[in-house]
Amino acid sequence: MSANKRRDKLSKVEKKKLQKEEDEQRQREEEAARLLAEQEELQRQEEERKEQEEHQRLELKDRERREDELSELRHLLDEMQNAVARWKHEASAKTKWERYMRCDGTPDPSIPHEINGFISLWNEDTEVQIAPVLESCSLAQRLIEELEDLLSETPQSAGSSSDTHRHQETILSLQELIHSKHNQATEEILKWSRANMDIETGNTQTVVRDADVTLCLWANLNKNPRFKGYHFHEAGFGFELPKQLAVSDVAVRILHTRFDHLSCLSAGAHHISQGSIKTEESHPSTVEEGDGDKEQQGSTEESLDYTDEDSVRSETRKVRCTEHVHTGSRMNLGRNESKDWSCSARMQLMYPSYLGWGKNNIQGFLPSSVLLFLNVGTGVRRWKMMRNGYMRTQSFASVASEKEEKNGRHVKELEEQRWGEARRDSLQEETAIAGERDSYFPPEPPATLVETEVVDLHQYTPLGGVFYFDAFRIPPQSQLVNGWDVRELSDTGLQRFPYPVDESQLHSSTSRPLDEGGALVSPPVGVTVTLPNSAVFLEDPQVARWDPVACQWTRESIGNITYDASLKRISFQMDSFYPFTLLQDMHINMPFQSWELRPLGLNSAVLVVTAAVTEVHFTVKQGHHCMLSSATEYELPHVLGRWMSPSALQKAVRRAGLDVFASESSEKYVSIDAKEPSIAQAAYEQMALLSCAVAFSWSRWNSHCGREQLVVQACEHLEAGPVPEKAWSLYLLNAERTCRLRIREQSESFSTALDGGSEFHATLLHMLRDGMGAPGHGRVRDADPFFVDCVLQLLMATRVLSYC
Repeated sequence: MSANKRRDKLSKVEKKKLQKEEDEQRQREEEAARLLAEQEELQRQEEERKEQEEHQRLELKDRERREDELSELRHLLDEMQNAVARWKHEASAKTKWERYMRCDGTPDPSIPHEINGFISLWNEDTEVQIAPVLESCSLAQRLIEELEDLLSETPQSAGSSSDTHRHQETILSLQELIHSKHNQATEEILKWSRANMDIETGNTQTVVRDADVTLCLWANLNKNPRFKGYHFHEAGFGFELPKQLAVSDVAVRILHTRFDHLSCLSAGAHHISQGSIKTEESHPSTVEEGDGDKEQQGSTEESLDYTDEDSVRSETRKVRCTEHVHTGSRMNLGRNESKDWSCSARMQLMYPSYLGWGKNNIQGFLPSSVLLFLNVGTGVRRWKMMRNGYMRTQSFASVASEKEEKNGRHVKELEEQRWGEARRDSLQEETAIAGERDSYFPPEPPATLVETEVVDLHQYTPLGGVFYFDAFRIPPQSQLVNGWDVRELSDTGLQRFPYPVDESQLHSSTSRPLDEGGALVSPPVGVTVTLPNSAVFLEDPQVARWDPVACQWTRESIGNITYDASLKRISFQMDSFYPFTLLQDMHINMPFQSWELRPLGLNSAVLVVTAAVTEVHFTVKQGHHCMLSSATEYELPHVLGRWMSPSALQKAVRRAGLDVFASESSEKYVSIDAKEPSIAQAAYEQMALLSCAVAFSWSRWNSHCGREQLVVQACEHLEAGPVPEKAWSLYLLNAERTCRLRIREQSESFSTALDGGSEFHATLLHMLRDGMGAPGHGRVRDADPFFVDCVLQLLMATRVLSYC
C-alpha cells in the first residue's frame, strides 16, 4: 500500500512539471508568433510603402509623358484617316471615270440627270418579255445597292441633306419600277397561257429565274375541282389551293426576290397614319390656295374625292392633295409638314397594293384612279394611283428639263395639258369599271394587332429575300377566228384575284359552305418553299407575312407550319395571299465564346470569332480588303473566299445568316457586360495599329473589371501559327492609363496589381511597344493605313470587347 501511494505522489509531481513545461513552451511559441507577425507586418508596410512610392513614381513618369503619347497616337490616327479618305476619294473618281469610258449606257445613280433619264426611258419602255425585263431589273437593283452603299458610307456631315434625299427618292423610284416591270412581264406571260398550256395537266406552269429573281407562275385553265396544288420542282416552291380557287379563272405567282424592298418600311410605318392620306371625317384637310388658281384647285379636289354609296351610304371618304402644281405649296403631312417624307410614307404612295390596301370585305374603296402631284427631289412628279393597286409616275423635271430651260411658259402649259388629259383618263376609267371591287383598297382601320405577333426587326432578320405569293385574274386569251388570232385588248393591267371571295365572284354554281352569318367560308391557302441556298439557317426558320395595313412583318394568320430539316423545306398556310419571308434571330450567335486577332505577316491578319453557334474567320490583307475565309461546316461559295470591302463583307455575311456583327440595339437582346463606348473605341483603334505585330485575345477577367475598364490578353507575335499559351500577358485599360497585370488567365481571383517591371502608359500602343523588339517596331511603323482601317472596322462591327 505504501509503495502504491509513493507512485501516485510521484506521478502527480511529474504531471505538474510537465504541465509547467507545456505552458512555458506555449508562451515561447506565442511570443515567437507575435514577433514574427510584427516583423511580417513591418515588412508588409515597408513593401506597401515601396509599392506606393513606386506607384507614385510611375504615375509621375506617366504624367510627364502622357501628352506626348496621346499626341503621337492622335497623329497616327489622323494620318491613317486622311490616307483612307484620300484613297476613297481617288477610288470614287476612278470608278466614275471607268464608268464613263465603258459607254455601256449604265447611268451614274449619284448624278441626277443621268439617273432621271434612265428612269424616264425605262418607264416608257414597252418591253414586256421576261428575259430582257429581268435583265433591266437586275441593272436597276445594282443601282439601288450602289446608292445604298453611298448613303451608308457617307457621313451626314459630309454630304448635303438635299443629296441624301435625292438619293432616297431615286431608290424608291427604282424599286417602284422594278415592281411594276415584274407585274408587266407576269401579265405578258399570262396572256399566252392557253398557247403554252401543258398537255398533261391542262394548265400552264412557268419557271423563270436569274441571279436575283425566281418567278414561278401557274394559270388555272383546266378548272379541275379535284385539283389540290402544284409543286415547281426545279425551283423548290409549291402551293395548295382550296376548291373555290380550283374552279376559278385564277393564276398563282410565287415571285422570289433575293433582295428585300419591304423591311425598310417597318421602322417608319407609324408616320403613315399621321401622314399623306387622310379621311375627311377624322382629319379634315385644308388646301393652300394661290392667287388666280382657286378654280383650278377646286377642280383638282373634286377629281380626288371618291365615294362608294353602295357600301358606305352615309360616309364620304376624301383624299386631298395640298401639293399644287402651280403654287408649289407643300403636301399636308399632318404634324410633319416638311417635304422630307419618311421612307414608309413615300412607299405608301408607291406600293399601295402591299402597303395598306390589301384587305378584303371593305366598305369604301378608291375610284379607278386618283392623281397626285408631288414636289419631290428633282421636280414635280405626277402620280397616278390606279384601282389595281399600282402607281404610274412621270417626272416632269426629267422629261421636260431641256424645254424648261428654253421656255418655262411652255412647260407650264404642258403640265396643265397633262393634268387635264390624266383627269379625263381617270374619269373614263372610273366609269368603265365602276362597281367592280378589287382586293387592294383602303380598308377600315384594323383592330389592334397582338404585340407578340409583330416581328421586331431589331431582334429578327429576314433571310433569303422576299417571296411574293399572289393570285391574279387570267387576262383574256387569244382565239383563232377565220385564221385570225383575235385577242380582247384591256388597259386595266394585271388584276389581282380577291381572296377570300364572295360567292357572287365565283364562276361556278357549285354550292359552297356558309357560316352562320351567310358569308362564304374560305379555307386557307398553302405554300411550300425550299430554303434558299444563299443563306444559312442556324435554327428552324420562322415565317412572317407582310401586313399591308400596318406596314410591318407579322406572324398573324399563319398556321400549320411544318419544317423538314433533311430537305430544308418549310410548309405553312395563310388565310390569303401575302408576301412572306423567313426569319432568324439575328443574335443567335451572341454572346461570343472567344475571339482572337492574330497577325499573319506584314499587313495581314486574321480575326477568329468563336460565336455561340459557329466559328468564323475573317482574313484581312493590304489594300482595304477582307474576306470570310472560314465558317464552320457551312458552304457559302458566294461569300467564302471572296475579297471585299469591310462594309460589303458585313452586308454579305448578314445576308448569309452568319451575323456576328452587333447593332446599336443588340444590348437589349443579349446579356453582356457592356463597356464604356469611348474606352472600347480607343482600344479598337490601338489594337488595329498594332495588329501587324501583336496578337490579341479575349480574357475571362474582362467581365470582372467593371464597365469603365477592359482586360485583354496580348503578346508580340511575328511568326505564323498559333500563339503559345505561356506567351500571353494580361493588360488592363481604362480612360486614364494602361498597365500589365500580375495575374494570369488561369489565376484563381482577379487583382489589379502590376506585374513586376511594368510601367503605366497613357495608351495601349506605347505599353506594348515598350516590350517589342526591332522587327516588331518595323512592322508597326510600316503598316498600311488601309489595312489598319480594315481591321478597325471589323473590330468595331463585332464589338468583341463587349460581346465576349
